[in-house]
This record gives sequence, structure tokens and C-alpha cells, in this order.
Amino acid sequence: MKIRAILMDMDGTVLGNSQVAISERNMRAIYKAMEKGVHVIPCTGRTFNCMPPQLLTLPGLRYFITSHGARAYDRETGETIYEDLIPCEQAVELCEILEGHGLFNEIAADKIVHMEKTMVEPIDWSLVPEHHLWYMRDGRYVTVEKPSEYFRANNMGVEKMNIYNIPKHLQQEMYDRVTAT
Repeated sequence: MKIRAILMDMDGTVLGNSQVAISERNMRAIYKAMEKGVHVIPCTGRTFNCMPPQLLTLPGLRYFITSHGARAYDRETGETIYEDLIPCEQAVELCEILEGHGLFNEIAADKIVHMEKTMVEPIDWSLVPEHHLWYMRDGRYVTVEKPSEYFRANNMGVEKMNIYNIPKHLQQEMYDRVTAT
């Protein structure tokens, strides 16, 4: 059996400057490939639910590689066909290091972004990277009181973490603690 596939990078490649919308030209190319029986597979650092709406609503788009390759997902069956996660205990340790510092920390797990509640409610929009504003405004994330406790209680591994705007006075300490885990 011959499988034909196009794996397409999202940010900086398929997506325009908004980091949300796919151009009409690129959408036509995606449709043409799919019409020819080619599997079009978005590959991205994003979680599944932070994919551009154009792709999430596109019938026939079955496979997604997300979180920098930490998860491959089959939308048709609803199953994860591959995952390479930060193990639960290590993820809990990382969360404990980062909690309570007011850091904008996106924790990708189970196809969605989790964020520390105190960081989001109320949110300081100046801390949100511009290309992340759309998914924040759309509410495409989950808030948790204390991420370390949440991941421990649910025995969840983590796909990835994004930490933005670490204040200068915390950078070396955070680096030393994270690299020691």
C-alpha cells in the first residue's frame, strides 16, 4: 500500500503574519492535495486545540503532529497514535519551580494548554505574546489552581512548556533549577 502525505509546518510557513489565518492560495493547495488522495498533515509546536480554525473545521484532515512532535493525533478515531511526554513526576517538579512567580507559562498536556489560574485571572495582556492573543481571547486554554497538584492528581505527563518574559532577576535561578531536574 502506497501512502502519500504532505507534512506542513505551520508558523512561519503555511500561516501568514497573523499566525492564525491561512492564505487563500495555501488553502487551495491543501484542498488540491486532499482531492488527489494525499494526506495533508499539519506539523506544529502548537497543541491540537490551538490549530488555526480553518484546519480544525476542514473535513478530511485526519492527522496532526503537535507540540513539536510530542503528540501525533488521529482526529478521525480520536486517538493519540504517538506521544513522547515529559513524565508526570518530572513535569510536577518543573511546575513547582515555576509556580507563584507570576510567569506566563503555557503547559501543553492532553492536546490543550493549561495555565496557572493566578496568571490568567485577571490577565495582564501585555505578558501574552502577540501571536498567542487569538487563542487566549477564544478561551482555548484551561486554568488550574496549582499546576503541580493538578498534574500529580491526574497522573498526567506534559507535551511541552512555554515560559515567556522571565524577569531578569529570576532568569539564572530558573535556568539553574530547571536544568537540575
